[in-house]
Amino acid sequence: INLYNKGAQPQGQLEVWIEMHQYDIIRQIPPEDITPPPPVPVELRVVVYDARDVIAKDVLTNQNDLYFRCTVQGIDQKGVVFQNAQDTDVHWLASGGRGSFNYRLLHNFTLPLRNPRIKIQAYDKDITAKDDSIGETVFSLKPMIKALLAQIKKGEAATAVVIEPKPTAFNMGRVWLDVYHPAKPGVSQGQVSIMLTLLTQEKADRAPVGEGRQEPNREPKLYEPDREKLSLTDPIGSLATIIGPQRLREVMFLACCFCCLAVAVMAAGGLLNDFFF
Repeated sequence: INLYNKGAQPQGQLEVWIEMHQYDIIRQIPPEDITPPPPVPVELRVVVYDARDVIAKDVLTNQNDLYFRCTVQGIDQKGVVFQNAQDTDVHWLASGGRGSFNYRLLHNFTLPLRNPRIKIQAYDKDITAKDDSIGETVFSLKPMIKALLAQIKKGEAATAVVIEPKPTAFNMGRVWLDVYHPAKPGVSQGQVSIMLTLLTQEKADRAPVGEGRQEPNREPKLYEPDREKLSLTDPIGSLATIIGPQRLREVMFLACCFCCLAVAVMAAGGLLNDFFF
């Protein structure tokens, strides 16, 4: 319920529980137990696998220095806004709309958490300026939390909950999610493949995992991402990685034209020299 004080702007909110019963049967209905649930420390494990069809922010090279930010949000028992943000590593010179990460993020927080949700944002890293926002997606964590609390209530606190945000897209424990930019609503700016696992902190401490690709690397084991590499033994390939294949073709075409022009000028100079001298 919004609270007002002689104005249109709310001065706060009040959460209440209201029950209405017939007077003659009120004593037959036991009151609801409104005792706050005990705090439950949990760990949310987010694995960012791959990205595809991501629009390029660098129009000259058709590339991104791509990374993802995952933020768990909600309101804790004290009514304080909770927010925990973590970033993957950067896939430098990611081309063709693709990105490879195999990167694990660990979010620790305490239940209950009102309006729990996770925001996943795609960015293009910029060394000299503010990072460019590519797109984002937000979805609720309520189904995962509800399932975990139900297990705890049944005495199955050690069980982990693995839930995909969109069951129809579920595949081998992974799901592809579209990211959208607020300036272009309804137009996908790319997709990211993730997997979420929610478990109690007790279970997490008994079977810890490392952040990123660090040890202990398990459940699942994350291998090195498939990324472009620079090599002194392959200068053309390295140049294509840096400036992009299309830009490299343009540079090579201009270089060929310049060489042909230079040869033509030198040949013309030789002919003129023979003619006049």
